[in-house]
Amino acid sequence: MALKWMQGVVICLVVIVTSLAVLLTSPLQTNTALASFGKSIQAGLRGRSMAETLRSVRLLCWVMTMPSNLQKKARYVRETWGKRCDVLLFFSSVENKALSVIGLNVSEGRSHLTDKTYHAFRYVYKHYFNQADWFLKADDDTYVIVDNLKFYLSKFDKNQGLYFGATFSRFTPQGYNSGGAGYVLSKEALKRFGERGSNKTACPYKGGIEDAAVGHCMYNLGVKLVNTLDKKNRTRFHAYHPLTHMEAGDRYLNSVSAYGYRTGAMNISDLPLTFHYIQGRNMKAVEFYLYHVRHVGDGGTVLT
Repeated sequence: MALKWMQGVVICLVVIVTSLAVLLTSPLQTNTALASFGKSIQAGLRGRSMAETLRSVRLLCWVMTMPSNLQKKARYVRETWGKRCDVLLFFSSVENKALSVIGLNVSEGRSHLTDKTYHAFRYVYKHYFNQADWFLKADDDTYVIVDNLKFYLSKFDKNQGLYFGATFSRFTPQGYNSGGAGYVLSKEALKRFGERGSNKTACPYKGGIEDAAVGHCMYNLGVKLVNTLDKKNRTRFHAYHPLTHMEAGDRYLNSVSAYGYRTGAMNISDLPLTFHYIQGRNMKAVEFYLYHVRHVGDGGTVLT
């Protein structure tokens, strides 16, 4: 056993000495090689650290859909960003076992969206509370950059009552978050809803304005709405299509945005979290551009 150990030490020393001999043949080669070696080590450490960070953020994503949208929209969520969630659920008015869609026994239509949303959150609280620490509600045409979202959430405490999204400045003193952009509840926020959300005074029903109803509910439950702008006051959650935010904007969005709405790509965070109105096959295009396209100017290794 001792002999094998000594042999291993000798082999390691030979490798180290040989490597140093190569490096020391030229000062320029030495500096370049050491710098390159240091960068690769740092990159490796950052990569491992980031992977560990993302794994530590347990995210449940639930998606609001309907029977007519299962093939047109919802399936593309499952095939793209949804697969990066730790738990992915779809809620509709009718169960669909083939597509793993949970039926809520709530009528379809905008006038029932609040009821549908409350039922979904109650279901999540009852059946999945211990399987995640953060709970995202999204529409079936919302695209979520899940790794960015997990990284962003890693900076916050799941045990505080927190509520994240694209904030509109209406209906409550702290406003409410757009449903289409997707919004996130912390574990504590969902706990408060699960324990007290059946009180219609605290959590009123507003028919089709489900995001405003949830905003009222969170405010009455003492859940803090977090300002999600980045350090340069750029937006992370987006209630409209990327081109709407980059180009002409939207009159309604201009009037309700809590932090002042500004168009232009330079006003979108370089670590965005969500976009709305990305429908069907377009999700695959976004997925391709985000996760498969590289360019030689980014400093990365390009295989030719």
